[in-house]
Amino acid sequence: MPQALGMNSFLKSKTVSEATVKKFAKKLEKNLSEVTNSYPKLLKDIEKVLRDCLPTKIKDFNDIRAELKVISNRLSEVNIDKNLKPLFMYFQEDSYNREEWLAAIALATSGRPAITWDDDDFKNFKESYRLLFNKILRIESLYVEKRKAKEGFRAVRITTTDQQGNEDYKIVDINQEYEKELLISLKEVQELVDKNQFSYEELIAYLTSDMVGSKKSLKKELKSKKETKKEIKKKNG
Repeated sequence: MPQALGMNSFLKSKTVSEATVKKFAKKLEKNLSEVTNSYPKLLKDIEKVLRDCLPTKIKDFNDIRAELKVISNRLSEVNIDKNLKPLFMYFQEDSYNREEWLAAIALATSGRPAITWDDDDFKNFKESYRLLFNKILRIESLYVEKRKAKEGFRAVRITTTDQQGNEDYKIVDINQEYEKELLISLKEVQELVDKNQFSYEELIAYLTSDMVGSKKSLKKELKSKKETKKEIKKKNG
């Protein structure tokens, strides 16, 4: 134990002075205090991650918990991804106190008890939870639109992400009556693309960016690349 606190082992000495014992006791007390206080701080940090991911501004812990329960209840009839099921289960859990509930959310997200985490584990949790919760928000958005959609229509959410990580999306209602015609048109488009120099994926990416409103940023990006090439060419003479 003394070595773990940066002191020499007591076993190497025949006698240990009173000053050494007091120094050891003081170091031990300090380290136990840090361990005792670090876990509550970690739980606060976990709570902040949950709060920051919510689309609405909520400060109180009970309100955060209530909002997550509302979201999970709303999507209870949706066939969700298996990776989200543990989170949904704990979102709906009422019997846990604050510490137990936050620890359960942390475990469901990371697969490891929060009390065993180091700094890297918390960073991984933060990123993993953000990705999982963004997925939940996308499912919720699509679900709401699907409920609004008229009978005979299928709601599809189309999302684009630019190089800066900014997301944009649009919900499209597909008339199921015309799906066969859409498939035929799709094949015709694929045949047309085969005759050009661009790929089918490039066409879909460009059309999607145009439809969800990211065409301006795409044009700006293409213009920036073009200007960069001109500058390089100019420098090279």
